[in-house]
Amino acid sequence: MENDTEVTVVVPANSQSTTSSTTEPAPVVAPTVTLNVTPAEIAHIRDLMSVLLPPSGDVTLGQAIALQEGRPYVDTVLFRKVYRACEEAGVPVGQAAPDFGLALASIPSITVSRVTTTLLDEAGTSEAA
Repeated sequence: MENDTEVTVVVPANSQSTTSSTTEPAPVVAPTVTLNVTPAEIAHIRDLMSVLLPPSGDVTLGQAIALQEGRPYVDTVLFRKVYRACEEAGVPVGQAAPDFGLALASIPSITVSRVTTTLLDEAGTSEAA
């Protein structure tokens, strides 16, 4: 059985700080949650975060999703945390870790879109068997 590796993931704060007009605003600290993962799971997260998109291979899947959703890009900070967790768990990182990218067999048009029930219905994949 694999040992769990503890990874702390930062999640956005749901509350705003209140301040009086005579004091400086207190910094808002985002709460954290603990995520326990096995070395195999942290390796999987490491691999998913490093997938490069064609054609140039200079944009990751996470960057494309953040842009599409209008969210701040947090992969750099998150990947540093995943990298440290990999090191602690003895999971290969850096030059010892595999690299992944999407390769094109032909020249398709690719976009990143949120999957919705409507899209699944149109594809015929949400029908009962």
